[in-house]
Amino acid sequence: MPEGIDIDKLTYALGSETRRRILFLLSQGEDYPFSLATRLNLTPRAVIQNLNILEETGLVEKIIKKSPYGPSRIYYKIKRGVNLNISVSPRSFRVKIAELPDKIKPKIEYIRETLEEFDKLAFFKQDSEIIKKVLELLNRTENKLRELEEFQCALLKLRDKIFEEIEKTLPTSSSDISLAVLIRSLIELGGEGDILDLLGYHNIPRSRLEQLLEEAKKYNLIKEKKVKEEKDYYTL
Repeated sequence: MPEGIDIDKLTYALGSETRRRILFLLSQGEDYPFSLATRLNLTPRAVIQNLNILEETGLVEKIIKKSPYGPSRIYYKIKRGVNLNISVSPRSFRVKIAELPDKIKPKIEYIRETLEEFDKLAFFKQDSEIIKKVLELLNRTENKLRELEEFQCALLKLRDKIFEEIEKTLPTSSSDISLAVLIRSLIELGGEGDILDLLGYHNIPRSRLEQLLEEAKKYNLIKEKKVKEEKDYYTL
């Protein structure tokens, strides 16, 4: 999870339509509370209350700018870029947060090619040519994002189908958790975890969890490894 981001505060902040509208306006540029209140048809007090909540999440920050017409004015702007991904399905619940990088690393071919085209804008002689090219790059990138979103949804559905097959194949349990659920929790942990990690997912006695882990090892579903901290880690 990105440093300084609290998932509970973030989801609470984004759960308000008003705060989402404020973020949308701030994504267009920094602004001050009275202006935001006018644009949103709200009272300045209501806007400030919502800005304070957004500021607590680390998404928004205030800056003080001098005004030629009077005292300095407090503006707000988006502080950081964050990608929040939540997926809910019959066999999975995932919350993934990633902070957008300050610099783009051209590891992916499409990004590398687009950055190269972006650098060539300096050779265009007319602003109209630059605008045309920038819009072309924007449309291509938006289409690529939509393709990735569709691909992600298809992968998540496929993941559910695989979990369903695991449940059909592995022995079932009449109480607490099954081997299939244990495997799913290890996957959610990134493919490995120790006893304490797994107990955080399952409200069962430690002895019962250890019993399940031993059973999973017999089926060659997981393996045990030692790490420097001398904890027992279980990996798929």
